[in-house]
Amino acid sequence: MLISLQLAILSCLLAFTQGNISLLFLTSKDIRTIHNVGNKPMKQNIIIRNLMDGCSMEYYHADNMVCWGDRIKMAISCQSLNISQSKNLLVSSGLLSPDGLACDWVTRKMYWTDGETNRIEVIELNGLNRKVLFWDNIDQPRAIALAPKRGLMFWTDWGDVSIIERAGMNGNHSSRTVIVSHDIFWPNGLTIDYDSETIYWTDGKLNFVAAMDYDGRNRRTIIEKIIQYPQSITFFKNKLYWSEWDQHTVQVYDMASDKEPKTLVNGTVSVLAPMSVLIMDGNRQPYVENPCRHKNGGCSHLCLLSPFPPGYSCACPTGIKKISDSTCADGVQELLLLVQRSEITNISLDTNDFYQTEIPLKGIKYAFAIDYDPVEKQIFWTDDETRVISRANLDGSDQKEIISTEISHPDGVAVDWVARNLYWTDTGTDRIEVARLSGACRKILINEDLAQPRAIALAPSFGLMFWSDWDDKHPKIERAALDGSQRVILVDTNLGWPNGIALDLESKTVYWCDAHKDIIEMINFDGSSRQKLMTDDLPHLFGLSLLGDYLYWTDWQRRVVEKAHKITGHGRTIIADNLPNLMGVKAVKINGFLPGTNACADRNGGCSDLCLNRPDDYICACPYGFELSHDNRTCVEPEAFLILAKKDKIFRISIENYNNDVIFAISGIENATALDFVLRDLKIYWTDVQMKAIFKAYMNGSNVEKIIEYGLDQPEGLAVDWVAHNIYWVDTGKKTIEVSRLDGSSRRVLVWENIDEPRSLALNPRDGYMYWSDWRKPGRIERTFMDGSIRETILNNIGRTNGLTVDFVDNLLFWAALDTSAIECSELSGRNKRVIINTDMKTPFGLTQYQDFVYWTDWITGEISRANKKTGLNRTKIHEKLERVTDIHIFHASRQSDWNQCEVSNGKCSHLCLVQPEQESSALKARTAYVCSCPTHYTLVNNTCVPPLNFLLYSQKNAIVRLSPNQYEYPFVQMPIPSLRNVRALEFDPLSQWIYWVDGKNPTIKKVLSNGKNLTFVIPPEEKTFPFDLAVDPYSGFIFWTCSESNSINVTRSDGIYVGTVVKVENEKPRYLAIHSKRGLLFWTDHGSVPRIKRARLDGHNTLVIATGLNNLTGLAVDSEADLIFYAYQEFIFSNDLVGSKPYQLASGIHQLAGLAVLENFIYYVDSFHQYIKRIHKLRAGEQEVIIARQIYMTDIVAVHTPLPEDPNPCVDGGGCSHICVLGENKSPLCLCPQGLSLGEDRRNCEDAVEFDKDSFICQNSEQSVIPTAWICDGQVDCDDQSDEFNCPSCRPDEFSCQGAFCISKLKRCDGVPHCPNALDETDCCPDGGFRCDTACIDHQHMCDGVANCADGSDEAIHNCPMKSAPKSTSATVYILGLFFGLIATVAISSIVSYLRCRCPTNNSANASRPDVLEATNPLTPKPRVHKVPQQPTPLSKHNRKMGGVRPGSEAVRMSALSYDRSRLTGASSSGGSSSTPSGAGYPQETLNPPPSPVTDPRSVCVESHCCSAYSGMSSRRPYRHYRSINKPPPPTPCSTDVCDESDSYAYTNSKRSSEYDSDPLPPPPTPRSHYTSDMSYPSSPYTERSYFNPLPPPPSPDHSPS
Repeated sequence: MLISLQLAILSCLLAFTQGNISLLFLTSKDIRTIHNVGNKPMKQNIIIRNLMDGCSMEYYHADNMVCWGDRIKMAISCQSLNISQSKNLLVSSGLLSPDGLACDWVTRKMYWTDGETNRIEVIELNGLNRKVLFWDNIDQPRAIALAPKRGLMFWTDWGDVSIIERAGMNGNHSSRTVIVSHDIFWPNGLTIDYDSETIYWTDGKLNFVAAMDYDGRNRRTIIEKIIQYPQSITFFKNKLYWSEWDQHTVQVYDMASDKEPKTLVNGTVSVLAPMSVLIMDGNRQPYVENPCRHKNGGCSHLCLLSPFPPGYSCACPTGIKKISDSTCADGVQELLLLVQRSEITNISLDTNDFYQTEIPLKGIKYAFAIDYDPVEKQIFWTDDETRVISRANLDGSDQKEIISTEISHPDGVAVDWVARNLYWTDTGTDRIEVARLSGACRKILINEDLAQPRAIALAPSFGLMFWSDWDDKHPKIERAALDGSQRVILVDTNLGWPNGIALDLESKTVYWCDAHKDIIEMINFDGSSRQKLMTDDLPHLFGLSLLGDYLYWTDWQRRVVEKAHKITGHGRTIIADNLPNLMGVKAVKINGFLPGTNACADRNGGCSDLCLNRPDDYICACPYGFELSHDNRTCVEPEAFLILAKKDKIFRISIENYNNDVIFAISGIENATALDFVLRDLKIYWTDVQMKAIFKAYMNGSNVEKIIEYGLDQPEGLAVDWVAHNIYWVDTGKKTIEVSRLDGSSRRVLVWENIDEPRSLALNPRDGYMYWSDWRKPGRIERTFMDGSIRETILNNIGRTNGLTVDFVDNLLFWAALDTSAIECSELSGRNKRVIINTDMKTPFGLTQYQDFVYWTDWITGEISRANKKTGLNRTKIHEKLERVTDIHIFHASRQSDWNQCEVSNGKCSHLCLVQPEQESSALKARTAYVCSCPTHYTLVNNTCVPPLNFLLYSQKNAIVRLSPNQYEYPFVQMPIPSLRNVRALEFDPLSQWIYWVDGKNPTIKKVLSNGKNLTFVIPPEEKTFPFDLAVDPYSGFIFWTCSESNSINVTRSDGIYVGTVVKVENEKPRYLAIHSKRGLLFWTDHGSVPRIKRARLDGHNTLVIATGLNNLTGLAVDSEADLIFYAYQEFIFSNDLVGSKPYQLASGIHQLAGLAVLENFIYYVDSFHQYIKRIHKLRAGEQEVIIARQIYMTDIVAVHTPLPEDPNPCVDGGGCSHICVLGENKSPLCLCPQGLSLGEDRRNCEDAVEFDKDSFICQNSEQSVIPTAWICDGQVDCDDQSDEFNCPSCRPDEFSCQGAFCISKLKRCDGVPHCPNALDETDCCPDGGFRCDTACIDHQHMCDGVANCADGSDEAIHNCPMKSAPKSTSATVYILGLFFGLIATVAISSIVSYLRCRCPTNNSANASRPDVLEATNPLTPKPRVHKVPQQPTPLSKHNRKMGGVRPGSEAVRMSALSYDRSRLTGASSSGGSSSTPSGAGYPQETLNPPPSPVTDPRSVCVESHCCSAYSGMSSRRPYRHYRSINKPPPPTPCSTDVCDESDSYAYTNSKRSSEYDSDPLPPPPTPRSHYTSDMSYPSSPYTERSYFNPLPPPPSPDHSPS
């Protein structure tokens, strides 16, 4: 009573003292206040800052406390306005969008709506006893208001059907009713006038403020039309205050007057919008009689006000059930633990609201499975991303990682609550392991025949475990004893993706769900009575659990958790829906009877470490590194043990405690032939002759790594130098002994000559010797220094020997003699050979030594025995029934205890430190004990290894090999390149170290670094190109490649960006390529209608035919040093100079040449028919030398020339050119462009242009200077830089030049048979069989008539008159007449020639008449900009050829035409007009009176009807840098597993292209470890300037695909 009086007095005081009211309003980032509302000036003060996304607000006046909801933080926070108080989290979990808050100031509680979870909840202001009041039939609840005096609450609902509802504050469902359902769209704000019991509310769509009674009656509109998007609203003293969202204002309306609303807060678009508005005044929270005040109304937890007598009711926190009207149970009894990728939640099964609460855990990234320990009440879960298994209490406390090492992809997890053990599956290592619940005593149980072990479940009382395996080829459900023995397949038919496993221990039934078959099935423990339980609407099942009579499961695609009866499948109920990232599930009973027991429950079965129950008994087991002692209970750490290899297994066998055989849990072994170990690292190394590789792993079988996998044929022997950290091995197939670092790097061949059948290998790092046995009859043992030098045979004629072992104590060498069935030894030098044991042995094979004993295996009997190493006595059998053991070693520190200088800093060597015996150097008079060495083909310079500069690479179908002609080194090194399938063409960039090749299977172009890293596509398969051959410009790094489909030569950057096409000519088929990088020349073979070899600049211009008439071209190479080209056709190999003037046959009789390369002084070629590589001298024909033989499927060979630093090239890194760069004059970069582009004014960047005619020649130093190819090498300079006369062949007087390609006899000219490329020898021929002089034609009858009818006398030259002997005698009359007519003809011809020669002056004096020269000398007349080349130049007519003179009936002279505008070549003025010509126009037809040339005529443009120099057009091509954006492929279509076809396969998508779109990614493949991110899509909302939850369909499966 006293308290009530005090509150009443306080309310009166507040009403009296607060005449000046305070307005609070919330923005998304802060809370502000305005004091003295209505008085000016009104100043805003920020009272709470640093909100992330504030969306709702409320206050509790008695404590002067403000509370707010934050959508991003997903929390409700409170803060007292007293300065000393800080922010407190009221609600921090299980909350998504607290859109409305309302304070029950009477009973100190906070109510709120959640627009994402669609719930209305309540919690005490002290943060205790949270309860969900309403969760059904709610769709986006928004504002909420309370009337504590009446025990009522009201809320708005923004769902598909917008409404306003009313209910009791106690959540009584019978009190719930809809009070507004029409003329409503976006009901936003809600407030109450408690005195008149009137509700006011706003509609943001219909733009009004309305009022009504508590029951929804007497509805009327207060304000409309004059407001825009009203948001929050509050009432105080007959005034309404509201925020307008789009105007960013706060308005006030006095209902006692007819005046329009006033603006209290002015805003702009740039200012944050007011979200919520309140009047903070004590009168808004008046005193109300509180029935819950006395002893909380007698309630154990929540006392909630009610509209029904007695005015309140008792309630329990969500998830806890009532046990009486006023009392709640002590916590949740039945619980559903749910994994949602980055969080773990629980759902109470005690109540029907199925409320979900997040367990506060840290660091979860990708949780998969979960299990529960009912004894300690702890949860255990796996995390695939962090690769740990963790545990914590149910409330999230005492979180701890218990398994965090040597784990790859932990998946399923299961608790043995009886023996206190933890079991888990690992889909990365394909294992099932066990440990104590603390993480100690870890042991591998199963590691064989597991592909992707998924879920796991235990039956401790039965001693059984069950698991599912996602094996793509053979999915199955299996069972085994808890120690991994007694393994049985229960189900292996009609399975797809078996996910969850659950057990019914009472009925001995196994349940599983299949995500591919969309079914839940069950079977008995013994594998009988398989049945289908449920098949409907189960699109993607994942987790499965059982509790009582019900099964519970998660569904990825429907995003639900459901339950159904375990026997009938009836009673199917959705527990929770709309949940993304659903993973594992576990239904548990918190308090109750623990089912089952076994012998391990009593003091751990007497075991010191692990007690593992089985169906009929139990066993004690030890973790890795320990053995069971003789009592079979206690685990001890052995001093030494044996490790041995036997086909697909590597064993560990105790020599101290028998019956302790352990198979190392190493997966993937096929045929281990030799092994060794490094004691310090606890690692084991072995060779696998079946897989042709060398592996390493930890002794416990983890972290298996392939260290050598390329270039091995038959690896037999293996030995580790534990001091220098090197590994040595013998390859019997290749007949080599090699060494590398322990990680497989710095690989070097040490011995390769005069070695026949090497087998066993042993090292003595202390003394620097290496020993090996050679089985080639009569058998021998050899040794060398450990760097491969100073080789000697120490034992000969001893037959086949194996198991070489060094005794470091007594300096002895032991071995097993297979042919004599004996164990023998000698001194390390080979002296004093003797037999140790030669009785009662079949075939001793493996051998090792420890202390006073030798241990050996017998290949036939399978026995492992030991005996005294000196006498052979005390012989003991250690093990039996282990046939065909290939190698054996003793694991003990005494076997690896020595030291040498390589142990410290690797002897300061950059790569290999190789030990040698200590000896005196004659040069230095000092003792040396090691040498630094390099990988094969590398050179040692100042203790640093330098890679090879010049070498060969050849390709086979599945390999790329480096070939060094150096006779002092092993010539062949296979490059460590993965995934080679069908290599067809090969290239190498010596500057970037990229290897490029054409993959003929896809077809694509790929690249990889020479160390095997960064394998990627240059041209991906989806480009659907058909590359044939390729060549790399080492300076720019550009790849030139021919396409067999489009018959073109294209250029692509090394990063895959397309530069452009440089050669594409109709009826031509470019195939093989070669580049002269120094001169910037491109050579290729043309397999079109006229087979030939052509040359051009790197941009495809300035084409020149090198050789023609070459059928069956098979190879092409360029020697950049000697300026020679080499080509192969039919069965020949020819050399030639760069202009084709000096063809020379080097070889013949070649069959199926598959590659051609030139290195230094030799030509190398691949003969795929005979399977060899041969070489011949590049300058002279001679004997061919076989370099390598018997190499199958060889496809190509290339020579690598590394540019020297002293010969720099400006085109490195592009030379500043946008596209193509070549070396220009003065060693400066010359920029070029591909087809469709031309250089811009800056002479560096290419821009849109038109394509040149195929018969065009572009002058070297001017992109704009273009002449016909017929003008090349004609003896007359047409380019300003004279480049049309560069590199022309020098022909004799009796020879005709085929445009620089080669020379032919003049007798073959105009003989009706083409001998030159493009039939140039048959052009400009005289009609009717006339003879062509240098400048004119004469009748054939005047030839060789003894009279010089030609001005140059060529008609009487000996080479044109082969039958001419001496001048014939003629009469004087004939002589005079001939002289008379000859003089007339000579004068006429001379006149014509003089006239024609004026068309193109070739000397400096001629420049005086050139318009461009005249203009250049006059500074007032600047030279005009050159015209661009027309878009589609018409090819030259065969009649329009160049000629020196004209006679009646002769061809037209050289002149300007459509494709070649002389004003562009000479810089002549473009003034004078232009004319348009039909696009089909070309060179003019022959005419007796041709128009003048632009060079000799001041007019720069021909205006006759046949001239087309003014033709112009826009190019349809774009620069390459825009190509990808112009030609984007359509984005991929997202789909789920069950929608996209039956096989659940997914198309390959290039990441480069798909990244250009904002579309959803393709779903991951269906494997159980995916990092699929379940993004959320939100439609726009005018309420919070944010969005609403609208989940996408689920991904198909949780496959963890690496990014």
